[in-house]
Amino acid sequence: MNNNTLEVWTDGGLDITPNSIPNGEWAQVAVVGESSSGSLRLHTNGVLAGSRAHSLPGPNAFPFNIGGGGIFDAIGENGNYFNGQIDELAVFDKALSGEDIDRLYLIAKGELPISLSVTRQGSQVVLSWPATAVIFRLQSANALPAGNTWTTVPGTPVLSGGLYRITSSVSGAQMYYRLINP
Repeated sequence: MNNNTLEVWTDGGLDITPNSIPNGEWAQVAVVGESSSGSLRLHTNGVLAGSRAHSLPGPNAFPFNIGGGGIFDAIGENGNYFNGQIDELAVFDKALSGEDIDRLYLIAKGELPISLSVTRQGSQVVLSWPATAVIFRLQSANALPAGNTWTTVPGTPVLSGGLYRITSSVSGAQMYYRLINP
Protein backbone atom coordinates (compact mmCIF):
# COMPACT_ATOMS: atom_id res chain seq x y z
CA MET A 1 0.00 0.00 0.00
CA ASN A 2 1.22 3.44 -0.87
CA ASN A 3 -1.18 6.27 0.03
CA ASN A 4 -4.14 3.84 -0.10
CA THR A 5 -3.03 2.51 -3.49
CA LEU A 6 -2.17 -1.14 -3.71
CA GLU A 7 1.07 -1.93 -5.51
CA VAL A 8 2.05 -5.29 -6.98
CA TRP A 9 5.78 -5.99 -7.02
CA THR A 10 7.66 -8.95 -8.46
CA ASP A 11 11.34 -9.62 -8.95
CA GLY A 12 11.06 -7.47 -12.09
CA GLY A 13 10.05 -4.41 -10.04
CA LEU A 14 6.79 -2.49 -9.74
CA ASP A 15 4.19 -4.09 -11.95
CA ILE A 16 0.78 -2.50 -11.33
CA THR A 17 -0.41 0.53 -9.38
CA PRO A 18 -4.20 0.60 -9.77
CA ASN A 19 -7.04 2.41 -8.09
CA SER A 20 -7.29 3.68 -4.55
CA ILE A 21 -8.66 1.48 -1.76
CA PRO A 22 -10.46 3.40 1.03
CA ASN A 23 -9.26 3.05 4.62
CA GLY A 24 -11.39 1.07 7.03
CA GLU A 25 -13.31 -0.87 4.37
CA TRP A 26 -13.11 -4.53 3.46
CA ALA A 27 -11.70 -5.10 -0.03
CA GLN A 28 -11.07 -8.17 -2.13
CA VAL A 29 -7.73 -8.19 -3.96
CA ALA A 30 -6.75 -10.80 -6.54
CA VAL A 31 -3.46 -10.97 -8.41
CA VAL A 32 -3.36 -13.34 -11.38
CA GLY A 33 -0.25 -14.27 -13.33
CA GLU A 34 -0.84 -16.10 -16.59
CA SER A 35 2.13 -17.65 -18.33
CA SER A 36 0.05 -18.54 -21.42
CA SER A 37 -0.85 -14.90 -22.13
CA GLY A 38 2.25 -13.41 -20.51
CA SER A 39 0.18 -11.07 -18.35
CA LEU A 40 -0.22 -10.01 -14.75
CA ARG A 41 -3.70 -8.82 -13.69
CA LEU A 42 -4.88 -7.11 -10.54
CA HIS A 43 -8.55 -7.19 -9.57
CA THR A 44 -10.08 -5.24 -6.69
CA ASN A 45 -13.60 -5.99 -5.50
CA GLY A 46 -14.26 -8.25 -8.47
CA VAL A 47 -13.26 -5.66 -11.09
CA LEU A 48 -10.11 -5.59 -13.22
CA ALA A 49 -8.06 -2.71 -11.80
CA GLY A 50 -5.02 -3.03 -14.04
CA SER A 51 -2.92 -5.36 -16.10
CA ARG A 52 0.33 -5.41 -17.98
CA ALA A 53 2.52 -7.66 -20.04
CA HIS A 54 4.76 -9.62 -17.75
CA SER A 55 6.95 -12.65 -18.15
CA LEU A 56 6.49 -14.68 -15.04
CA PRO A 57 9.70 -15.35 -13.18
CA GLY A 58 11.23 -18.77 -13.02
CA PRO A 59 13.03 -20.01 -9.95
CA ASN A 60 14.71 -17.13 -8.13
CA ALA A 61 16.06 -16.09 -4.76
CA PHE A 62 12.99 -14.08 -3.75
CA PRO A 63 10.57 -15.76 -1.33
CA PHE A 64 6.83 -15.81 -1.95
CA ASN A 65 5.66 -13.01 0.30
CA ILE A 66 2.31 -11.41 1.04
CA GLY A 67 2.28 -8.31 3.21
CA GLY A 68 5.75 -7.02 2.35
CA GLY A 69 9.03 -6.81 4.16
CA GLY A 70 12.30 -8.28 3.01
CA ILE A 71 11.58 -7.98 -0.70
CA PHE A 72 13.52 -4.89 -1.78
CA ASP A 73 14.61 -3.85 1.68
CA ALA A 74 16.54 -5.71 4.33
CA ILE A 75 14.41 -7.90 6.55
CA GLY A 76 13.59 -5.99 9.70
CA GLU A 77 13.81 -2.51 8.16
CA ASN A 78 10.82 -0.23 8.41
CA GLY A 79 9.01 -0.09 5.11
CA ASN A 80 7.22 -2.09 2.47
CA TYR A 81 4.85 -3.63 5.00
CA PHE A 82 1.11 -3.82 4.48
CA ASN A 83 -0.49 -1.62 7.14
CA GLY A 84 -3.82 -3.37 7.57
CA GLN A 85 -5.37 -6.74 8.19
CA ILE A 86 -5.52 -9.76 5.93
CA ASP A 87 -8.65 -11.77 6.65
CA GLU A 88 -8.51 -14.67 4.21
CA LEU A 89 -5.92 -15.81 1.73
CA ALA A 90 -6.17 -18.35 -1.08
CA VAL A 91 -3.52 -19.48 -3.54
CA PHE A 92 -4.83 -21.38 -6.57
CA ASP A 93 -3.01 -23.82 -8.82
CA LYS A 94 -4.46 -22.20 -11.95
CA ALA A 95 -5.09 -18.70 -13.24
CA LEU A 96 -8.62 -17.60 -12.31
CA SER A 97 -10.68 -15.81 -14.93
CA GLY A 98 -12.20 -12.39 -14.29
CA GLU A 99 -15.59 -14.11 -14.00
CA ASP A 100 -14.23 -16.49 -11.33
CA ILE A 101 -12.85 -13.57 -9.32
CA ASP A 102 -16.09 -11.58 -9.60
CA ARG A 103 -18.08 -14.62 -8.47
CA LEU A 104 -15.81 -15.11 -5.43
CA TYR A 105 -16.27 -11.45 -4.53
CA LEU A 106 -20.07 -11.62 -4.78
CA ILE A 107 -20.15 -14.84 -2.76
CA ALA A 108 -18.01 -13.29 -0.01
CA LYS A 109 -20.36 -10.31 0.16
CA GLY A 110 -23.38 -12.62 0.32
CA GLU A 111 -24.77 -11.24 -2.94
CA LEU A 112 -24.59 -14.40 -5.03
CA PRO A 113 -26.66 -17.35 -3.89
CA ILE A 114 -24.96 -20.72 -3.97
CA SER A 115 -27.05 -23.65 -5.12
CA LEU A 116 -26.84 -26.96 -3.29
CA SER A 117 -28.05 -29.99 -5.21
CA VAL A 118 -29.18 -33.11 -3.33
CA THR A 119 -29.77 -36.47 -5.05
CA ARG A 120 -30.94 -39.48 -3.04
CA GLN A 121 -29.34 -42.85 -3.75
CA GLY A 122 -30.84 -45.49 -1.46
CA SER A 123 -29.85 -44.71 2.14
CA GLN A 124 -27.37 -42.06 1.00
CA VAL A 125 -27.50 -38.66 -0.65
CA VAL A 126 -25.03 -37.09 -3.06
CA LEU A 127 -24.66 -33.38 -2.42
CA SER A 128 -23.01 -31.05 -4.93
CA TRP A 129 -22.31 -27.33 -5.18
CA PRO A 130 -20.25 -25.00 -7.42
CA ALA A 131 -16.47 -25.11 -7.12
CA THR A 132 -16.46 -21.33 -6.71
CA ALA A 133 -17.81 -21.82 -3.17
CA VAL A 134 -14.36 -22.85 -1.95
CA ILE A 135 -14.72 -21.30 1.50
CA PHE A 136 -18.17 -22.69 2.28
CA ARG A 137 -18.82 -25.53 4.74
CA LEU A 138 -21.52 -28.17 4.34
CA GLN A 139 -23.67 -28.80 7.42
CA SER A 140 -26.66 -31.00 8.25
CA ALA A 141 -29.44 -31.15 10.85
CA ASN A 142 -32.15 -33.72 11.63
CA ALA A 143 -34.87 -31.13 12.16
CA LEU A 144 -35.77 -27.48 11.82
CA PRO A 145 -36.30 -24.66 13.04
CA ALA A 146 -33.07 -22.85 13.70
CA GLY A 147 -32.92 -23.90 17.37
CA ASN A 148 -31.57 -27.29 16.35
CA THR A 149 -27.88 -28.06 16.08
CA TRP A 150 -26.17 -27.96 12.69
CA THR A 151 -23.14 -30.24 12.38
CA THR A 152 -20.44 -30.41 9.73
CA VAL A 153 -21.06 -33.22 7.25
CA PRO A 154 -18.16 -35.69 7.61
CA GLY A 155 -15.92 -36.50 4.69
CA THR A 156 -13.92 -34.58 2.12
CA PRO A 157 -15.71 -33.15 -0.92
CA VAL A 158 -14.31 -34.27 -4.28
CA LEU A 159 -13.88 -31.66 -7.02
CA SER A 160 -15.02 -32.85 -10.44
CA GLY A 161 -16.48 -31.06 -13.46
CA GLY A 162 -16.64 -27.69 -11.70
CA LEU A 163 -18.58 -29.07 -8.72
CA TYR A 164 -17.73 -30.25 -5.24
CA ARG A 165 -19.46 -33.56 -4.44
CA ILE A 166 -19.81 -35.53 -1.25
CA THR A 167 -21.85 -38.63 -0.41
CA SER A 168 -23.52 -38.73 2.99
CA SER A 169 -25.56 -41.33 4.86
CA VAL A 170 -29.09 -40.34 5.82
CA SER A 171 -30.23 -41.16 9.34
CA GLY A 172 -33.91 -40.83 10.12
CA ALA A 173 -36.88 -39.88 7.99
CA GLN A 174 -35.59 -36.45 7.05
CA MET A 175 -32.37 -34.49 6.86
CA TYR A 176 -31.66 -30.83 6.18
CA TYR A 177 -28.49 -29.51 4.55
CA ARG A 178 -26.97 -26.06 4.14
CA LEU A 179 -23.80 -24.39 2.92
CA ILE A 180 -22.46 -21.68 5.18
CA ASN A 181 -19.86 -19.02 4.57
CA PRO A 182 -17.79 -19.03 7.78
